[in-house]
Amino acid sequence: MRSFFDVRSLTLAIALFAAACGGDQAGGGALDLDAEAMETAVFEMLTTRDTLDRHRSAVELADALSTENLPGAIQALDEHIDKIHHHEIRILAHAWADLDPRGALDHILEQWRYPRVSNEAIEEIVYVWAESGDGESARAYVDPTFDGPIPAPRSPTRFMQLAVLKALAVAEDWDNLTALFGSIQDPEDREFWITRVLVEMNRVNGFEPVREWIESIPWDEPEGLRISALKRALDWRSRLSYSESQAWYEEIEQDKPRPVLLEEVVKAQGLNEPANAILWLSKRAPGSERDRLIREIMSGWLSRIEPEVRTEGRAWALEHSGDDLLGPLIAPIVVASYVNSNQAGKAAEFMLQHPEHTKLERRLPTVLVRWASMDVNEVDAFIQEKGISEEVVGAYQRELKRLIDSGVRVVRERLPEQGGEKDVAP
Repeated sequence: MRSFFDVRSLTLAIALFAAACGGDQAGGGALDLDAEAMETAVFEMLTTRDTLDRHRSAVELADALSTENLPGAIQALDEHIDKIHHHEIRILAHAWADLDPRGALDHILEQWRYPRVSNEAIEEIVYVWAESGDGESARAYVDPTFDGPIPAPRSPTRFMQLAVLKALAVAEDWDNLTALFGSIQDPEDREFWITRVLVEMNRVNGFEPVREWIESIPWDEPEGLRISALKRALDWRSRLSYSESQAWYEEIEQDKPRPVLLEEVVKAQGLNEPANAILWLSKRAPGSERDRLIREIMSGWLSRIEPEVRTEGRAWALEHSGDDLLGPLIAPIVVASYVNSNQAGKAAEFMLQHPEHTKLERRLPTVLVRWASMDVNEVDAFIQEKGISEEVVGAYQRELKRLIDSGVRVVRERLPEQGGEKDVAP
């Protein structure tokens, strides 16, 4: 005996075949399904394993969705919401919004308790509604939720707000977009939106409108909105094109130096092209932020896991250690790199070559103590050969003695030429 489901499946199959055969004559090829057949079709789509087949079915059903068969689709989704992927729901939600966006939102907010799916559906519905000819109604539905901080990171309210902001951005409604961002009081909420909105704006209209909106925001806009938007736009753009991000920054810098934005411009390049990033930074206006970034990039370069990358970085640093601007910033990092790789002797040699950049008098004694922990004979020979000043030698000897006197475990090394032993810090 054929089950009820088998009968409905057979009916649906006949309908699908008839629609496929007569699609051209019917105009557009959309399926003609009543509410019952739509409910069955949605369920079968939800239980299809192949991803491409699922998406094809979802698009066909979205095209076939009408006021008459919508109740069947809603019934299937309500009963089997756990079977749909949160990205797939956007296809059917989009078609639902074309028919009844307010009803769709009311139903999902009241009935669905599957957050990832419901939130994606809500965002899609509000986005479609806000872009339609009835965008003011969408704003009126969502606007009351902008009165205070969003209650939870993935709440439906959050996704409705994001959809309205995206729609305004895509419509290039800069005044309303800026005003709406300005009405969001909670800084975490506001920061969360900016990148998402910029990405959507670029996806739909390209990068120029992104710049156009940001440049339309006054520098004195409350809550530093322009700086926040610039940070995210420059960081995001720099991951696609270092030169474009840097050229944009240079235009801003001509008006007024903005060192607070430097990190966003060079962060990605500093990892992949550290030499170019440092050279670009060296041409920026002097400032603590610029110097900090140069030091961080150089330090990261000399700390990389790959030996060949570290070797390349050290060679570059040695070449530029005499520069008036770069030398004081990178020379101490070269010293630390040598010491950390148990090459304290090379560190000491380097310090003698660049005394003005390495604070020789103050730091050399510590390096000599580190070297002495490995070979005190070499340290003594180095001191005699290089004619190290009495001040540095005295500081070295006092520091070494202090470590020994403090109870730090020491290594005893016999000196053959003296026939005795000498304390050496580990």
